[in-house]
Amino acid sequence: MDIHQASPLTPAEAMLLLKPRTGLSTRLFKLSAMGLLMRRVLRAEAVQKKGWLARGAETRLQAFPGPALPAHEAAVVEVVRTAARKNPQGATALEVVAAARQTYGASLDSYRKMQVLPALIGRGLIEMKRGGLLRFKRPTLTPAGEAAQTELKALLDRARQVPAWLDTNPGQAAATAASLGLLVLLVEELKPHMPRLAQAAQ
Repeated sequence: MDIHQASPLTPAEAMLLLKPRTGLSTRLFKLSAMGLLMRRVLRAEAVQKKGWLARGAETRLQAFPGPALPAHEAAVVEVVRTAARKNPQGATALEVVAAARQTYGASLDSYRKMQVLPALIGRGLIEMKRGGLLRFKRPTLTPAGEAAQTELKALLDRARQVPAWLDTNPGQAAATAASLGLLVLLVEELKPHMPRLAQAAQ
């Protein structure tokens, strides 16, 4: 399974592939939203607060027309649109969270079960198998899923070396980070170095 295929893994799919049985629902939703922000399907803009006692600006999210999206990403766009219906300037992060919880439950676990998990099942990377003492169905990696997980782990391990390369080989560091595409969102170690990576890529 080539994770750089014509339809590459989204950040949420990649995270669930790495940890198919853990409760990452809030993180999955956030990763989808961040990926959409990077592609400018969602946009965050500072808007001046209105009202007698309002001061300063606040960040509001808006959804814009974009390319065809996987169902689990389109679902996040719909949540943002729902949250922003009462305000043409967009929705605050708190309003988006409230709309997401109304749709997918307080822990957003239904987002994982109803949106991201079916995407990986559809790719043939995960299947539902009965296991454990109570024989409940649980997400289990298929052979293709195991291969894709191994490849993904190797890719992310290599990306974690990027900060060490910034001083010795900034070009290689920037190229490696760029090769991740949106999966760069999964590498926490790169976040503090994003400005230097952007400079090295110029």
